[in-house]
Amino acid sequence: MFVGTPDVLLVQTYLRGIAEGFMICGYAVTYSSSHPVVRQRGWVVGTDGLIAAMERGGLTGQAAIAELIAIESKKWEDYRDFHYGGGTGRRPASAIL
Repeated sequence: MFVGTPDVLLVQTYLRGIAEGFMICGYAVTYSSSHPVVRQRGWVVGTDGLIAAMERGGLTGQAAIAELIAIESKKWEDYRDFHYGGGTGRRPASAIL
């Protein structure tokens, strides 16, 4: 995936744009869907946002980008499992889109 210069804010914007595109197509995964995943991964997000929480936790640069992508991936996995029969009998990810 190419998003230009590897900058945390740029990657976050890119990932939000992908989510917005899917939402327009009828897949209701919103930014607020990330909150349970963020909490499960141990982040306490204040009014200054997730990236600031990551920086307080010692993540910067590539590590923060990797964490953003991991959160986004988990959010979509949870969506898939909830809507398409998680665990046994789950439809392949390619069948969702």
